[in-house]
Amino acid sequence: MAGGNSNGKHGTNGRMKSVRERFADSASVQAAVNDSMREVRILHKRMGVPLVGVLNGKMVSIPPDEIQVDDTPAAKPE
Repeated sequence: MAGGNSNGKHGTNGRMKSVRERFADSASVQAAVNDSMREVRILHKRMGVPLVGVLNGKMVSIPPDEIQVDDTPAAKPE
């Protein structure tokens, strides 16, 4: 895919961006992480499965009925 596409895996010159180049764009990385975490919350809530993680060194579990999901996905940086 060539052309002026500056989003995703391709740079402005049409070549594939390296992993280093993609991770250097911290706003894009953060947006991708936020979107992924939102999808995890949606999935757990729909399936009725608690979210489990570590907070302040202690294991915590959030029941599915207490999982909060944002109405809209994170905005993609331009």
